Amino acid sequence: MKTQFIKSNISDLPQWAKGIIAIAVVGGVAIVSYMVYKKIKKEKEDKEQRINIKNEIEEAIKKGLKKSFPDSQYVSKANQIYEGMKYGIGDDYGSVRDILKTMKNDLDVLSIMKAFGKRQAYVFGIPQGEPKDLFTFVRAELGNEYGGITSYKMDAINKDWSAKGIKYKF
Repeated sequence: MKTQFIKSNISDLPQWAKGIIAIAVVGGVAIVSYMVYKKIKKEKEDKEQRINIKNEIEEAIKKGLKKSFPDSQYVSKANQIYEGMKYGIGDDYGSVRDILKTMKNDLDVLSIMKAFGKRQAYVFGIPQGEPKDLFTFVRAELGNEYGGITSYKMDAINKDWSAKGIKYKF
């Protein structure tokens, strides 16, 4: 019944209107297909990143590195970093820097990266872009990604980590 109603109404339309409907349908299918493709690609990249972190943790353990904190503390530290930066305004850069400076070796950095995962940034309560991993989040918030004036704060973290033999850098 619905199909016959649609057919009878479309057959009465002028040729140009049928063309517009066809373009709209094809465009809609293309947009939905692209969105599905992006979501699948993003999920694949996220999974690859988690696997890479897991593999790097295993390698660090094989090299004899030991975690400086229990796993629950990495989660707590990751949460504190996120809370200190997630809103973009009134960020607590000092506490973020202080927490990151507690990392003592590569395994600590990998463990906090794993605990942080990917998280959403907000400005005035509005989500901004895609969720970010720890390094991308910190770079964006502390300004190095855009050559901002707060990038010196990341330099302090990098110098501290370098002195401890940590290979990771912001």
